[in-house]
Amino acid sequence: MATLADNLILACWIALVLYWVISARRVKPILEQQSLPVALTHRLPLGLGWWLLAYPELPPP
Repeated sequence: MATLADNLILACWIALVLYWVISARRVKPILEQQSLPVALTHRLPLGLGWWLLAYPELPPP
């Protein structure tokens, strides 16, 4: 059963995401695109870090 604090935290996250989505509509479009290798040098380490934080029970290599 969710407590009042759980519901309040969820409501804050929902409000933040709604604000972010609405605000993102009013930005300028990007002028240049990143190439795939450059994009992967940023996204792969970020994805690996997310994976390690999301699944801490994985055994070390």
